[in-house]
Amino acid sequence: MQISLALSGGSARGLMHIGILQAFEEIGIRPAHISACSSGGIIGALYAYGYSPKEIASFFSELNLMNLIKFDFSRLGILSIEKLRPLFEKYLQNDNFSALKIPMTINTTEIRKGISIEFSEGELIRVLQASACIPVIFKPIRIDDYLLIDGGIINNMPTETLQKNGHFIIGVNCNFYGNQPNPSSPKQLLENVARLLLSRNTELDKQFCDYIIEPPEMSQFNAFDLKYAAEMIRIGYDYTLKIADDLIQRIK
Repeated sequence: MQISLALSGGSARGLMHIGILQAFEEIGIRPAHISACSSGGIIGALYAYGYSPKEIASFFSELNLMNLIKFDFSRLGILSIEKLRPLFEKYLQNDNFSALKIPMTINTTEIRKGISIEFSEGELIRVLQASACIPVIFKPIRIDDYLLIDGGIINNMPTETLQKNGHFIIGVNCNFYGNQPNPSSPKQLLENVARLLLSRNTELDKQFCDYIIEPPEMSQFNAFDLKYAAEMIRIGYDYTLKIADDLIQRIK
């Protein structure tokens, strides 16, 4: 049975996907199609391009936000994601969806129309940047006539395209909410609100998945906890191996 994979966004929490992909390789699961957004889109694209999970982890180890992102005090965002382009170009030298070894769909949000826009062909890096454009923090990205921000705003675990394939759909959500401690600051309150919105955002798409991977341990991490990259990758890996027998039985 062919398998399609939907990878959620979640900023740094998306690093969990790397561990899941590593576990998939070890248990013999290879997706025939990937649909994703935001950090899930970046990881999915690197994997579809042909990088191993270990090599994808290296990409994020080079992602020093303070060094790579320039301040851009426009009315649409305080940071510009364009400064990250050299890192994308280093890993994605053929900047086109046609270079991907696994077909992929990446979704974004058109902020003026309030709709989800999907891309599956043409220029790749700019779409990845748009899909990861956290509103207010990053300036929106213009592609054709669209003004685009983070795809997770409307659809954080995109499955629409996958439903057309007739594949076994595995949804991967890195934003398990769980029981959060009392907020100790406005920043933490906003973080909890954002995480709650992302978590609830995935609920509609879960009904279209044949299997959901959603490690509860991810509830302890914030959106920009890149310093815990190794731990989040390990959680994804360990959790997937734990449920591997059940997942394989479901796929058969």
